[in-house]
Amino acid sequence: METSPPLPSMNVTDVTRIAQEAVNAQSSKLRVMGVTMGNGDGNYAEVIIDLEDCGTQPCRMSVGIFRNASEDTVRGEIVKRLERHVREHGA
Repeated sequence: METSPPLPSMNVTDVTRIAQEAVNAQSSKLRVMGVTMGNGDGNYAEVIIDLEDCGTQPCRMSVGIFRNASEDTVRGEIVKRLERHVREHGA
């Protein structure tokens, strides 16, 4: 079985752009606050998202992603977590 070579890691600008596109498609009440990289040279990063009109303020969530995943995978993970948050918390 042949495996695909790993994708190059996205930089923080790419991750932020993809996250912003994902939250904009979900709701105008969402805002990307920032992206933090994991320790060292790893591919892990967290996207910090602010949710307006939440029960407690500030209402923020983080979504862990891997920067060496495809754009579609990163976008899909963010959307999936946002949808789960709305389902569980109503905001």
